[in-house]
Amino acid sequence: MNKKIIIAIGIVVLVISGVISYGIKKSVTPTIQGIISYPDEPTIRNAKSYISSTSWSVPKNPEVVKEDLPPSGSPSAREVWKESPFVNLRTDMEKLHINQKYYQYLYGYTYLPVGSGQMKLTGNSNSYTYIQSIGAGCGSCETQYISMFIGSKTFTAESTWGSIFQRADGKGFYLTNFLTDFAVNTEKEILQKFEWNGNGFVETGEKTIKFKINLK
Repeated sequence: MNKKIIIAIGIVVLVISGVISYGIKKSVTPTIQGIISYPDEPTIRNAKSYISSTSWSVPKNPEVVKEDLPPSGSPSAREVWKESPFVNLRTDMEKLHINQKYYQYLYGYTYLPVGSGQMKLTGNSNSYTYIQSIGAGCGSCETQYISMFIGSKTFTAESTWGSIFQRADGKGFYLTNFLTDFAVNTEKEILQKFEWNGNGFVETGEKTIKFKINLK
């Protein structure tokens, strides 16, 4: 066979192999590390002062939201109710449109509710109640307790100055956290993504967004 023909055939084979290889690489589902944002993730709170954002990554030690343990029932903790601005818990629950059946739960854990809602959390068509609270007698009250009532069980996630947000697929939720660094006038929003696994919620991703803050 002519030497030039052999060389030409070899070049064609290499080109075809490269195209096939490229196609295979492009068809592979990207890892979470390559995802900058999800279509359903919460909107950036301080868009005007936005500095930077990481891509989503799987944390080395993912958080797990397990079923709540029974409350300690400490009498001293419950005494805080008497000094709280929410002296009348039932009336406060009415203002927030929270069903009175959750009274014993809130009283038992000494939680003061600040909001509530309904959300799909387990991947089925059911919506479940969640209540966001602060701890009775807290100082700066940065810790937010988000209690999710699923059947006869309760699962509580903790956030720093943040809240809970719906996932589009209804298979879990997003959680926001806000940390301020006054030394450099910046605020970090740590956004977490949780997924229901049948027994609780497991953190599947995390990203950090930085903002500039004006302290004047």
